[in-house]
Amino acid sequence: MNPQDYAEGIIRVCESFLSAPVECVAGVTGSNLTRRMESILSYRAVLELGVASKIMLGLLTAVALAVPLLAGIGRGVIPLLPFTPLPAARPPIERPRTVAPRVIAQTVAPVVPVSKPREPQFEVASVRPSDPDARGMSVNSRNGSLTARGATLRFLIRLAFARQGGMLLDGQLTAPSWLDEARYDINAKGPEDTASGEEKRMLQNLLLERFRIQMKWENTERTVYEVHQLPTGHKLQIVDDPAPVTERPPSGLPTGTMIRGEGGGGFAAGTADVTGDNVPRGMTFSGQSVGLTSLINYLSGGLGRPVIDKTGISQRVKYTLKGFQWPNSSSDLPSIFTVMQEQLGLRLEASRGLVEMLVIEKADRVPIEN
Repeated sequence: MNPQDYAEGIIRVCESFLSAPVECVAGVTGSNLTRRMESILSYRAVLELGVASKIMLGLLTAVALAVPLLAGIGRGVIPLLPFTPLPAARPPIERPRTVAPRVIAQTVAPVVPVSKPREPQFEVASVRPSDPDARGMSVNSRNGSLTARGATLRFLIRLAFARQGGMLLDGQLTAPSWLDEARYDINAKGPEDTASGEEKRMLQNLLLERFRIQMKWENTERTVYEVHQLPTGHKLQIVDDPAPVTERPPSGLPTGTMIRGEGGGGFAAGTADVTGDNVPRGMTFSGQSVGLTSLINYLSGGLGRPVIDKTGISQRVKYTLKGFQWPNSSSDLPSIFTVMQEQLGLRLEASRGLVEMLVIEKADRVPIEN
């Protein structure tokens, strides 16, 4: 557009609006219009750059940028923008998660299984019902071998499961009635070097396996007996023997029992005394240089109940009991209760106490085949 025409157009517009028709609207007034017209009419054209000028301008720009960079490299420092650390992020909320176990390869020593000690067993054993016409009962054990003839299962259990050796008291066993009726023969052979005391454990395992016995131990209040001195004192003979009284554990056998004391050479033995015509003359039990433990054990076996020593006698003694019968006997002989008072000056009294009982819950009448 021609500058003059452009200026004339502006002047025509201004002539119509030289002053504002309303006081609140600004009009086109003042010296600014005069200066604008002079600028338009003077028309100073912009000079165009030639090729040489453009090259020169590019070189000057490159030099302006290169000088600071080369100066920094020469000093060994590359200028960097200042580092502003970001604000610390909030720690993530930890949630429980399932972590798979890591398998770590390492050298582990081989695990050697520890086997339980083997229970003592007979190497060969035969268990079978006895001949119904056979009479009598016998049990013999020696050098790891055991032989039984006509033995009831009740008797075998009392023999095998006694806590302290000998036999379990009859009053400490609760079992089905047929255990007193059925009789068995046993032939069992074990190692000749069987340790002392293991024969009973071998018999236990044999009975549990062949008769499939189910049993338990429990404490029950039962009748027990206490031995006291009479008010007038005992009639035992005190033996002057410095050896300590260390007798064998209770046997539970009322007859044929021998108990020795270590160091003192004492013993106690009991027999059933009869005449030549097989007329019973009563039981006999005597002790030579022994403690009262032998007598207490003998009484426990004959009475079938635990007997507790309440005499307070701790020395070795000598005594003899003869001509008496046990409570379950039908003879006319005096009872053990009477003879104890008359011959030893000791009194048997019934009492109540906790007794460890063996309860047979189940057992097979017919043993497992050999």
